[in-house]
Amino acid sequence: MVVAVEVQPETYIAHRLHSESADWPETNCYVDVVIELLNVLGHEPVAALGVALRTELEADQFTFFKFRHADLEALYGFEIVETNPWTSVFDQVTAEVAAGRVPLVEVDSFFLPDTKGSAYQVAHVKTTIAVLAIDANEPAIVYAHNRSIHRVSGADAHGLFHAANDAASLLPPYIETVRVDRPPLVEARLHRDYALTLLHSHMKRISSENPYARFRVRFDEDLDRLSAGGLPFFHTYAFATFRQFGASSSLAAVHLDWLAEGNKLASPLAQASQALREISTGARTLQMRCARTAMTGKRIDASSHFDDFERNWETAIGILRGVTGISG
Repeated sequence: MVVAVEVQPETYIAHRLHSESADWPETNCYVDVVIELLNVLGHEPVAALGVALRTELEADQFTFFKFRHADLEALYGFEIVETNPWTSVFDQVTAEVAAGRVPLVEVDSFFLPDTKGSAYQVAHVKTTIAVLAIDANEPAIVYAHNRSIHRVSGADAHGLFHAANDAASLLPPYIETVRVDRPPLVEARLHRDYALTLLHSHMKRISSENPYARFRVRFDEDLDRLSAGGLPFFHTYAFATFRQFGASSSLAAVHLDWLAEGNKLASPLAQASQALREISTGARTLQMRCARTAMTGKRIDASSHFDDFERNWETAIGILRGVTGISG
């Protein structure tokens, strides 16, 4: 087996952000995989989560938020570059792992046993994994995905790269490579100082328009689709909306709590964190109510949820604008 990062999936302990006690044990595939890649290498991913504050309503969904590559390079030395799969994907991934690098590969969850109960052998769903080790002979792969680190072998391992290898009519997947051997640009003892500087830059990019006021209008229209679409539509809708803004609010709250440790701004940061946690909790509650709408076809009155979302967003962002001196 060719190894880029040495780890035993059977004994690996996932980061606390992926514990059962977390509001959203899974966020989105890209954020989750980077959290565990940082964790297995001994880094604290919370330092780079200020970007979660920038989640907003896009055209028909909330931002599929990701770690910023520049922040990962500064804090941890991660340099992420796109990889051109000019040979077979399997050969390309093997070569990168052999070079001590970690490929981030878009694959089909149909072949990932860790998605059993949702997509494994049931549905074809795009997701991203980080390949930590690979055995081209068995074949077998050790990879980070969602909430932990896993092993896949045999037909499933072959299936992950099968389409790109054997079907010339299909496009190969998107691949990035993480150079994990670069030194960070910021010393670990300065991470909080750097994160506070990043908080200023994030606040400059946040819209003055409350995203939940806009979502309130769209949600009223979406209820008809939820009533008619049943659970299949609900699951895709919930991931694009409740999961993204709920999880990003929760992660941003954790980041602010970390930033507040030993900081003279601890009190306002804690107040902003609490407001964001209330958005996260409300997102979970509204998601459950919408699941019942999808099952029964009965519309719900969500006005109180949106009153809370809008108020808590104004509270959190107002406090952070005061802390950073960034006007809305």
